[in-house]
Formats: sequence, C-alpha cells, structure tokens
Amino acid sequence: MSAIWQGCLRYLEAELTEQDINTFVRPLHAEESPTSLLLLAPNMVLLQQVRNRFMDRIENYVRAFAREDLSIDLRVGTQPLTSEGSLSSPPQTETRAPDFGIDLNYSDRLLPKFTFDKFVRGHSNELAYATAELVSLQAGNDDYNPYLIYGGVGLGKTHLMQAIGHAILQNQPNTSVVYLHCEQFVQSLISALQHNRIDSFKAYYRSVDVLLIDDIQFLAGKERSQDEFFHTFNALTGRQRQIVVTCDRYPKEIEGMEDRLKSRLGGGMYCAIDPPSTETRAAILLSKAEQRGIDLPNKVAWFIAEKTVGSVRELESALSRVIMQANVGGQEIDVDFARHCLRDIVPVRDRLLNADQIKSAVATYYDVTKEDLNSQRRPQAIALPRQMAMKLLHELTQMSLASIGESFGGRDHSTVLYACQKIQKRLDENDEQTQADYRNLKRKLLS
Repeated sequence: MSAIWQGCLRYLEAELTEQDINTFVRPLHAEESPTSLLLLAPNMVLLQQVRNRFMDRIENYVRAFAREDLSIDLRVGTQPLTSEGSLSSPPQTETRAPDFGIDLNYSDRLLPKFTFDKFVRGHSNELAYATAELVSLQAGNDDYNPYLIYGGVGLGKTHLMQAIGHAILQNQPNTSVVYLHCEQFVQSLISALQHNRIDSFKAYYRSVDVLLIDDIQFLAGKERSQDEFFHTFNALTGRQRQIVVTCDRYPKEIEGMEDRLKSRLGGGMYCAIDPPSTETRAAILLSKAEQRGIDLPNKVAWFIAEKTVGSVRELESALSRVIMQANVGGQEIDVDFARHCLRDIVPVRDRLLNADQIKSAVATYYDVTKEDLNSQRRPQAIALPRQMAMKLLHELTQMSLASIGESFGGRDHSTVLYACQKIQKRLDENDEQTQADYRNLKRKLLS
C-alpha cells in the first residue's frame, strides 16, 4: 500500500465514522507513482460517493501532509502500476462487475413503460400510487423509508417501484438508483462469497442512493442473505438513503423470515395493492389499447374487464389476444368478436366464481353460516357480511342485481344496490376494517 495512502487512511479514520470508513474508504485500492496517487474504486457507484463526499478531505491531506505537487486521480478499476510508474493497462471501466455479477448500469434495469403517467389509478391502488409519488419527491424521508408495496401477482407493484426510480432519476440524474429482483441479490451474494469478493458486494449495495428490490419474500429461509440484507438495510437507512421493496404479502406473514427483518420492513410506510375493480380494469384496458394505437370500444373494454377478473397481466394477455386476432383476420373489434376470441377463458371464469363459492368464502371469513346470509335477520354481525357478499357477487360475477337479490332469500335489486353502495362508501372513507376484509376476501377468491 502507498505510504501516502496509509497516512491518509489514519487521517480519515479520525475524521469519519467507522461505517463510512468500512463502506467507502477501505474498498479503495491505492497505487503511488513518482508524480501521482491513483485510487481505484471497485465500481462506479462507490466512485461517485467518494468523489462527492470525501475527495476534498483526501486532497487536503495530500496537499498539507504529503506532497503538494502530487496529482490525485480516482477511477474504476483494479489494475496495478508497473515498475515504470504507469498503468500496465487501462483501468477497468466496463459497467459490469465480474466479481459478483452486478450490472452497474443501474438505470438500464428500469423499463420505459413503467412510469407514473402510464399507471392506471383506481380505488385498489390509489394510496400506493400517492405514496409512491411522495417517495419519489422525498427519497430518504423517515416517514416513507422503507416503502413496502405488497399484494398479489400482476397487480402493478413492479410498475410503481420502477416509476419511483424513473422519477428520481428525472429530477436528480446523478442519483445512483439500483433496481433488481431479490433473487439477483441472493445470486450476487453467492457469487461474491465464491470469489472472495464480499467486501465489493457490501461496498456496492451500501453506497447506493436508492435501492429497489422486487419480491423480498424470496429471502425466506436464506439466513446469510437475510443477514446481508439486514446490514445493508441499516447502512442505507442510517444515511437516509431510500429503500423500496415489494412483496406478495405483508412481511409478518412470511414463514422463514427473521423477526428483526420483519420489524425493519414493517417499520416504515407500507401499502397494499388489491385486485382492481371492474371500472379500473376497463380503464387499464383502454389505456393499454391507446398505448398500442388501438381504438378499443368502451363496450369491449367493459366486456373483457368483467370476464377477466384476475391480475393486470391477465388483462393485457386477453387484450393482446383480441388485438392479434383482429389484425390477422382484418376484423373490427366488437363485443361478439371479443367473446369469440376469449371463448376458452370466459366459461372458466364463469365457473370459477359463482354465488355459492363467494357466499361460502364470506361466511367462513366472518364466522357465520350461508343460511345466516340468506335469512331475513338484520343484526350487524350478519348484515355486514351479507352486504360484503353482495358487493363481491356484483363485482366478480356476471349476475344481475336482481339475480343476486334472488339468491339472498328473494330480496329485490334495490336492496343489493344499497348493499354495494354501503360497502363502497366504507371503502371510500378508508374504514380500515372494511378495507382489510374486502382485500382479504378478494385475494382469497382470486388466488
């Protein structure tokens, strides 16, 4: 090690915290020539952090206590100096770190289609969307750090997460934003351990400004990965750097995840994304069609939305099928054509979601019987479950209001309409219990 750099290290150790020294300074490799001091950083993210936060101190030490005429250079690379005092070959400047398989072009992982302006909002995702916008404007704020988005598959979690990354980079282009799937985090840790590059692994992840990790439930049962993520989490939040994670359920429900990690993930801001309502599904279809330059009739959008009650991905798949067959056959898209294109999907959906299934799920959830739901009794313990069942039947099946009423002991359509409006009002007023009941039942029925 360079004698000048050894002295500089002692100086920095007296000035900086142990965490900063271990995370940013010790990973640097120093080489000294008669005219220069070259500092090699293992990756571009760490280089930017050193340049922005510590180069003034390094230069002050060299000028004051070593040699005033010595030039100081900071680069990405690991190549040593030759005996002649020059680099044996140009320092490594590629954006890939073979040491542990991480792509340092961190913004390349963000897909252009996943931005806020392309996200369709509805009651099921409104809070998650609004919070994501706040996070993008106030990254690192303790009130939103970490930010956890959870919900079923294909509901827009990744879209919102990447939209945060896009917005931050648009407002602050020099911010280091890293997005990856949790599996990639685990794989990079394994590679780092295999190649004895764990210090580079730690330096990389603990020096970013914004860390976006998809499907954090993948850490379940992986003790070493959880340990590394836990310390990375503490390092980033301790420096007020933003963490955003997605999960398919609330972390406390994940078996095989350490309590300390569950506590950290639940200690910030968290929002659920529920399956979209029929109105939101129709709006999503119209938006997706517009993005593809297709004039999709409203009636067709509603038909597909009513028949495809699963994830947004299923909606897009159904829409793609209709558009593709229309292009191939040169046909106009109308409801009959869409019904023909989706003929193998519609019967399955109609069979899967029926009155008996929904009533059974609601009765079990509220610990009442199906006979209670069909009865004329009106105590709150029965009235609320009955209203919830009517709301779900109206939203998840093709039954008319009159048919739904008939299935509940011969009630008329106005009673069903009132029940649907009653539940919707509670949802709109952010009644936490009703929202939780609605979310849990819908997730169970659509899973």
